[in-house]
Amino acid sequence: FNHVSAITYDRDGKLYALDSELNRVSVFTLTEFGRQVQEGCELRFEGDNDGAAFAWAQAAHFDATYPLAYFGKGMIEYNSGKYKEAMKEFKLADNRIYYSKSLVYYRRDLIGKYFPIGMAVLFVGISALVAVNAVRRKQGKIRVKPTYYSDSSDLSFIRQLKYSKYVVLHPFKAFYDMKQEKKASVLSATALLLLLVAVNTVKSASTAYLFDTSEFGSLSLFKELQTVFVIALVFCAANWALTTLMDGEGSFKQIYIMTAYAVTPLTVSQFLTWGLGHFLSLNEASFLSLISTIGIVLSVFLLFIGTIVTHQYTLTKNFGAWILTAVAIMAMLFLAMIGVQMMDWVVTFIKTFGKEIISTLD
Repeated sequence: FNHVSAITYDRDGKLYALDSELNRVSVFTLTEFGRQVQEGCELRFEGDNDGAAFAWAQAAHFDATYPLAYFGKGMIEYNSGKYKEAMKEFKLADNRIYYSKSLVYYRRDLIGKYFPIGMAVLFVGISALVAVNAVRRKQGKIRVKPTYYSDSSDLSFIRQLKYSKYVVLHPFKAFYDMKQEKKASVLSATALLLLLVAVNTVKSASTAYLFDTSEFGSLSLFKELQTVFVIALVFCAANWALTTLMDGEGSFKQIYIMTAYAVTPLTVSQFLTWGLGHFLSLNEASFLSLISTIGIVLSVFLLFIGTIVTHQYTLTKNFGAWILTAVAIMAMLFLAMIGVQMMDWVVTFIKTFGKEIISTLD
């Protein structure tokens, strides 16, 4: 068309379009796909849900990517109280609003169905555990396990990992013991960073549909490894380089271990947002943002406390060290960008020079 000046249709479903510049009338007839779409809308409006569902299924057969067909089927399931089936259809239609509404009702039904049973099982389990502990205590079979702070010897690898919980609850004492009594090691610190990588990877691979904003094919384990370890190592290098000039007492190894243990709240918050995201609706998204924010704030707080204890700084001096560390990190990133650009120039020059030599020899 050049210029459509009028459109009309007749009772037989034919559509007429007038092009005033070409002086031409084009006639369009309804396809079988279009007929199924119209029939699905009409039958749903008339209350014939079974007929409408069949019509929508036929429309989806002609075009498996047609969202209106899945939305129509989803609305039928939604109005019929079949919220689980409605969620599947709304997901295929990529309609997050009605998917969220269906999730709320489906979650309500699950809670109403399984909550009494779950509470009964929980009550029986707690009662049995209390009874067993009472019997063992009476027989003298329960021994007091050494705590993290009462055991001055080196901890096993598993207890070093569990020590991260003590770091969150008692940061000053925990970081001091990590430095003076070797409560943690490079191996356990690396394992905690790898755990953060694993959680981030799982979250990226299986984020709940309502909160998944990643592009298809963007998942990369190497990218997650690079992100976590590069950020951690750049911070450690910058902090170590600055604190050695400011009478800091921490070594690079101690800073690395402290940094890895300080990100424990971030790992926990990432895991919680991933898990809870499968049960929360769009209206409850702020709850996930709150958990994520708390994890970041706690990790930064632990990192700040850790640098104070590791370097034996005052609060004011630690603030200054952090500011200089931030400046050093930006300088390192700037130099890295220049280095990458220069390497790219060198590679381009070598390729061009090689092509010129080959062309000369030919």
